[in-house]
Amino acid sequence: MGFPGILKGALLVRARKITDEMAIAAAYSVANFAQKKGITPDYIMPTMSETEVFADEAADVAMTAIANGVARVTPTREEVHAKTLADIKEARAVIDLLMREKHIAAPDPQMLANAVEKAVALVTK
Repeated sequence: MGFPGILKGALLVRARKITDEMAIAAAYSVANFAQKKGITPDYIMPTMSETEVFADEAADVAMTAIANGVARVTPTREEVHAKTLADIKEARAVIDLLMREKHIAAPDPQMLANAVEKAVALVTK
């Protein structure tokens, strides 16, 4: 869950490096998103389909990079959030088109279910 938001936030501010504080900001961002949605035994963290989490995470990481002095450019939080959402929407549209035109196969639902089951088992050990 951390990778896309950390990378996107760092790239949008052209960060010189990824600091520990940026990684911690990403973790808090994901946790806060889940908490706002309501944590239950069946929902402990956002899913990949909840694109808003990545925009929140990228914005929080970008703002932390600016505060840490590692950013080369300083967009606003709203700019980072909007750009991230737009990029996700565009990428997903391309993937949908490629699947619709049969250039790539859709993910196997059973394979995804098995992966989720394994991840949950690891987390709950």
